[in-house]
Amino acid sequence: MVGVAGRSKACLDCKRRRVKCDEGKPLCLRCAKAGIQCQGYKSPVIWVNSTLEQPGVTADSVITAATRLPQNPAERRLHRLEQLKVEYASQQRDPLQFRSHSLQLLRGTYLPTKPPEGDHSSPVSWLEAVGEMRAPCDALDQSLLALCAIQVRVTGEESISYDHTVQLYNHALGTLIKDLDRGAAANDETLAAICTVCTCEMFIFVKDQSFSAHAYGISEILRHRDVIKPSLYWDRLVLVHSLTHGRSLTLGHEEWSVLFGQVTTESFTFFLKISVELPYLLEKADALLRRGYGDASTAHYSDVLMRKYYELEAWRAQNPVPYWVVPSVLENPADDEHGDKLFPFALRFQHISIAVQWIFCSSLMLQAVDVGLALQALEGPSLGTALPHVRVKMLQNDAEKLARLLCQCFEYCYSPENGTFGVQATCVTKWAVQKYFQQHGRLREFKWCENIDGMRGASQCRFELMAVGLQR
Repeated sequence: MVGVAGRSKACLDCKRRRVKCDEGKPLCLRCAKAGIQCQGYKSPVIWVNSTLEQPGVTADSVITAATRLPQNPAERRLHRLEQLKVEYASQQRDPLQFRSHSLQLLRGTYLPTKPPEGDHSSPVSWLEAVGEMRAPCDALDQSLLALCAIQVRVTGEESISYDHTVQLYNHALGTLIKDLDRGAAANDETLAAICTVCTCEMFIFVKDQSFSAHAYGISEILRHRDVIKPSLYWDRLVLVHSLTHGRSLTLGHEEWSVLFGQVTTESFTFFLKISVELPYLLEKADALLRRGYGDASTAHYSDVLMRKYYELEAWRAQNPVPYWVVPSVLENPADDEHGDKLFPFALRFQHISIAVQWIFCSSLMLQAVDVGLALQALEGPSLGTALPHVRVKMLQNDAEKLARLLCQCFEYCYSPENGTFGVQATCVTKWAVQKYFQQHGRLREFKWCENIDGMRGASQCRFELMAVGLQR
């Protein structure tokens, strides 16, 4: 038996870096904020057992082995999840510390790479916003624990059962519903809990075709605030909802305009301001297309959708995203019968947060221009401003180019460096390109889109996500 020398109670990483440790248990908050995988604390007493088989065992070697996290990434994730469960069950749980520790695990699974500095309002910033929240909220903490367990499971940990993840999700959802019934809808922590619960659904209810009704709770929370005004986090939290559904939000356009306020035209919040109406407009347009003839309504919605397309195009031009072309390394099963790759090249981006802004904007542009042109083509009285034939051909070519470029983005989003968030961020895009190719009779492209989840050569393709999109 040996004693561990020194009076310091700091964690191993703070000692190594020679910085002041906050001595949080089971993991140090300072390490969590620095994005370091905290290795915990040394035990005060460790037993040294030298045997004939291991005659060279020393106190230092035993202490190192006892305090070191598992080296295998899967075992390390499972170890951290067990620590989170213990921390959540503690009556002295500190909300900020627990959320920081949850994010530490999620940064290794859901989003491994941190966003660039100053990336305050982007598709990945919702996660950082959750990590800054200090107020107690059991629904948020339970939903984070469920999300962590789900992420550990889908990234390959078979010891965590599907039933266990659903149980954690149901527990979080039940607490969230109770909070909403008590009138807790005005705080950002409840809004964050809904975002987290919705993200859980993406990974465990893969057979569903749309979100559960409570996904609309984001809009309802904003509607029932005492004063409809943006808080410190609301825009960052609404982003994840925007990225992973294809249905209209319940707030009206005027209410959204109040929430967005005056923002610069190049900001991502301005992009939201442009696009927040699109799901509603597309639903209306789809109903008119199913009706099958043109009138004043079809002309109106065609004009509105084309204006949205040009607004999105202008926003994208103000925010150019650098990407480069590389040879594709993934194999799509749909290519097997053809002997060549439909998309032999793939696009690469600087960071997933930058990529998703471009991908999401391009996906909305594709839907807006394609549906707008379809409305124009309906037979009926000419009650709107018909586009010249040359302009129609140019827009059709633009739509085709958008669809093909979007297909070349999947390989980057599915790469391990972008975690499971990269896959989640393509849900609406996958639906949009598949629908486009189907409606235009591109059979090979349509089959390629159908087989995206089966692409060979990427570990991220081995799990399915909830199918989302407008209900047509």
